[in-house]
Amino acid sequence: MLLFDNNYKARLGIASTTANDEQSPFPSFTLTQKSLLPKGSGLGGSSILALANLRAVCGYVAAFSNSDTMELNFDQEMDLILGVEQILGTGGGWQDQVGGGCSGIKHTTRDDKTGNFLIRKINLCNFKLEFFNSRLICINTSRKRLAKHVLENIVDSFCYSGVAVGIINELMENAERMYAAFVQLEEAKNDQEGNGAEIALRKIGDELNFYKKCCVRLQGKGFLPDDIAWVVEMMERDCYGVNLMGAGNGGFLVGIMKPQASREAILKNIEGAGSKTSELKFTLTEIEAFD
Repeated sequence: MLLFDNNYKARLGIASTTANDEQSPFPSFTLTQKSLLPKGSGLGGSSILALANLRAVCGYVAAFSNSDTMELNFDQEMDLILGVEQILGTGGGWQDQVGGGCSGIKHTTRDDKTGNFLIRKINLCNFKLEFFNSRLICINTSRKRLAKHVLENIVDSFCYSGVAVGIINELMENAERMYAAFVQLEEAKNDQEGNGAEIALRKIGDELNFYKKCCVRLQGKGFLPDDIAWVVEMMERDCYGVNLMGAGNGGFLVGIMKPQASREAILKNIEGAGSKTSELKFTLTEIEAFD
């Protein structure tokens, strides 16, 4: 991507009106981007890349200018990326750029009156963070899809089905309970003997399961196809909760493991399924929460 180049200004039809306009105040530059996310993962790669590009350009302008005209607050950044998603036609919302633009575990809503983002962060100490990450499992199913189609189906259901409205209200309550479970984990004692952290982890898994059930009720097999649903059932033997993360069917299965469960053993059980998952290729994927 080349910006601030006079040749490109001419190609865009931006005519110079004075001699001073001939020289741009900013040198041309090349912006290179790369994503390690698989294409079609449903993990918000387009939104996060767009945000990274926006912050890079704003930082570049700030380095060569004394003006603060390119300084954007968090809410402005999120809404600009929302506009980009609409222009691209992906149908995406703001959850992906909020997730990528604000680190850590958090609960996010928008103020009904101001439209500002309201973010409540969970601050786990290093001990709790290590404990939580040690119990996470993420498996790539190798299935890809267009999130746009999934989102369109959900919006249609919301517009034409009273059931969908009720489920979405349940999801909001689910998010509040999930946040409360993380607060419980945050406040649990930092020792191996206390079971407060384990109880909190079980509640997090329970809410993850509830989230999965709501997604299935919204979309049915469009969210959880038979072959992946069968894998979820296998994982649930060793997990407090499992769900398909990302938009729609396919993508990554994320679970909260029970004590003594291991990622390798769970993967081995899935791979031993044989013909039921013959069209899928499963790989363990690194996942961790960070502050």
